[in-house]
Amino acid sequence: MSEPQAMSERVIQDVVAAFFSCASGWQKGVAEAVAEGIAASA
Repeated sequence: MSEPQAMSERVIQDVVAAFFSCASGWQKGVAEAVAEGIAASA
């Protein structure tokens, strides 16, 4: 019983880690696009 639960917790942690890495990459891309837009309009 404890092994499947530990495995599911591991999967959840992997999904959360992947989500946060994707989110941080997305935020970085948006920040760069905004910075380029500001530089282009300045």
